[in-house]
Amino acid sequence: MALQIRPKLSTALAALVAALSATPVPGLAQAQSYPAKAVNIVVLTAPGGIQSAVTRLIADQLTAKWGKPVIVENRPGAGGLIASEYVSKAAPDGYTLLNGTDAISTYAIFMKATHFDMEKDLSPISIATYSPFILQTNAKVPARTIKEFIAYAKANPGKLNAAVAGASQQMLDTVLFNQRAGTQIELIPYAGGAPALQALLANEVQFYFGGMGSASQFAAGTLIPLAVGGEQRFRKLPDVPTLKESGIDMQSGFWFGYLAPPATPLDLREEISSDMREAVHNPEVTKQITENIGLDVVGSTVQEMAARIAREVKTRSAVAVAAKIEPK
Repeated sequence: MALQIRPKLSTALAALVAALSATPVPGLAQAQSYPAKAVNIVVLTAPGGIQSAVTRLIADQLTAKWGKPVIVENRPGAGGLIASEYVSKAAPDGYTLLNGTDAISTYAIFMKATHFDMEKDLSPISIATYSPFILQTNAKVPARTIKEFIAYAKANPGKLNAAVAGASQQMLDTVLFNQRAGTQIELIPYAGGAPALQALLANEVQFYFGGMGSASQFAAGTLIPLAVGGEQRFRKLPDVPTLKESGIDMQSGFWFGYLAPPATPLDLREEISSDMREAVHNPEVTKQITENIGLDVVGSTVQEMAARIAREVKTRSAVAVAAKIEPK
C-alpha cells in the first residue's frame, strides 16, 4: 500500500484554524460566565410593600453568591402591566428579570387594551413564595364551617354579598367558589383590600377572600376564618381546614415568582432558578419571609412554575367565560 502523506496546511489556513479554535462560542461563554455584570430584577409594585421586601432579601443573597450587583427596580402602574411588558421586551440574556405575581394571568381577562399572554410573553424561572387567601365571614353570620355557610347561602339566594378587590384573581376565585358551591353570592367591588375588610367588619358583606390582615379579628372572634385556600393548612391557622378538605375543589391565594423575557434559554433559567431556590431556603431568609413578612417559602423549579401558570391560566379563563366577564 502506498504511503499517503497529507499536504501541509497553508500558512493562511493554519492561522484561520488557530483563530477559530481560540474564539469562544458566544452562548457557551455567556452560560459559563453568568452573570458577567449587574442583574436587574423589576418589581411590578411600588417600593415599601411585601413584594419589594421579599425581592430585596433574595437579591442580597444572589449578590453575595454571584459577586455581581443584583439591583431591584420598582416599575409600578397599570396593575403590574407596565413592568411585565417592560421585561417581556428585554433581551433574553438573564440580565433583566421580573418579580411578578399570578395576577399577570388576568391581564387579558380584564383589560381590553392588552393581549398580554403570560405563557408566551414571559418565561418561568421560580415561584419564591406563596400565601393562601382565607375565606372569612362576619361573626354575625350563623355559620362556623364552610358547609354551614353554603347551606345558609343557599337558603338565602342573592341575599349575601362578597367583597372583591376590583378586577383581580381574587374576584375570579369568588366567582369560582359560587360555581363550585352552587351559591348565588353577589360580588361587591372595592378599591383594595382595606375597604373590603372594613365592609366585612361592618357586615355589609358576608364573604371575603382576604389575607392575614384579619388575624386580630380572628382572635377577637369578630371575624370567622372558614377555610384557607392553599394546598395544605396554613401554619398560622392550623385548625382551619383547606377549601378542598371542606368539599370545594379549588385553591385561592397569590404567589411571588421570577420570570424572564421570552426565548431566554432553558439552561440559563434553570441555573438562575437553582440559585434562587438556594437563596430563598437560606435559614435567615426563610425566617424573615415566614415570621416577619408572613408568607410561605416555595422555591419551585422552572417546570413546576410553568405547570402552575398553565393550570391557573386555564382555570381563570374558563371562569371568566362561564361568568361572561368582559374586558374593559
